[in-house]
Amino acid sequence: MPVGEQRHPRSIRPLGLLLAVLVGLSLGALAKLADQSPVLGLGDVGTHLGLWIVVVTVTSVSACSRLEAALRCTVLMLGMVAAYYVAAYLYFRVIPLLDIAVWGIVALTAVPALAVLLWPARAGGWSAALAVALSVGLLLAEALMFRHVVSLHPAPFGFDIVAAATLFWVLPRDGAQRLRAGLLAVPVTLLGGWVLSVGFGLSAGLLMRAVV
Repeated sequence: MPVGEQRHPRSIRPLGLLLAVLVGLSLGALAKLADQSPVLGLGDVGTHLGLWIVVVTVTSVSACSRLEAALRCTVLMLGMVAAYYVAAYLYFRVIPLLDIAVWGIVALTAVPALAVLLWPARAGGWSAALAVALSVGLLLAEALMFRHVVSLHPAPFGFDIVAAATLFWVLPRDGAQRLRAGLLAVPVTLLGGWVLSVGFGLSAGLLMRAVV
């Protein structure tokens, strides 16, 4: 039986949820501060998906169950959204309700779903390899989006590459598992690149039509 599956599927540690909320609030505030930082590229890292993929991955694999992984990632991202837009209000005295609604929906839907998939990444077998491939592939997919404009976004591009390499080395339990993850990461990267470049554009267009 894979190591990850030996944990009880419905175990929840309240302290872990509280810690996730505190981490989310801290990261949200720091992300907004980074947006206003004079350091070139620092705001880009917090704005793009790479950092949050890493945060969700680490939060998921450290949970004691799939349920806890989903709950921890959800409250963490809700805390991040809350802190980010409270800080934005303090800076600009503006409340972007549409942005808050969109990211709130993402935190309540896509984030827990991804957390459930990523949870067994440190176990063995093909399901665990797929979890690693999802994390690594999504990072590489975002990096591919920047391949033509690396000079404009060097910080998130570099972060995505380094983070993908680090997770690919750290998460798999052995070389065989790393090989499985590498094989699966190729189609995940290609599909993820399409979703990020085309899917998000279509979604944004549909959302704007609905609002307007």
